[in-house]
Amino acid sequence: MRPLFAPHLSSLLPYVPGKPIEETEREYGVHDVAKLASNENCLGPSPKAVAALRAFLSHGHLYPDAGGFYLKERLAALHVGHGVTSRQLVLGNGTNELITLLGRALLGPGDTVAQDDPGDDRGGQ
Repeated sequence: MRPLFAPHLSSLLPYVPGKPIEETEREYGVHDVAKLASNENCLGPSPKAVAALRAFLSHGHLYPDAGGFYLKERLAALHVGHGVTSRQLVLGNGTNELITLLGRALLGPGDTVAQDDPGDDRGGQ
């Protein structure tokens, strides 16, 4: 029987997340720890972001605008003097998605890609 997943995947190491603040406080018997790793913001969310999320919750059951029309319009307006239009903007859920989209748009079968080593090493993913 053929393996379900590609054989090379079995050699990948699992991602090891950063230690939660609560665990660090318990382990060292301290309080008010500021976590500066794991790409987290030790200051917490902006009060403006919290207010925007609260306002959104009343219609959070609806699908959002998948194309980001209004966001792209606002971003283009910020760069109006540079000739950027909303049609030139692409939105993504982080740089990993945007890099993947670029690869799909610009690369074809048989193309070769170079990546620095270790690159953005996310625990062997």
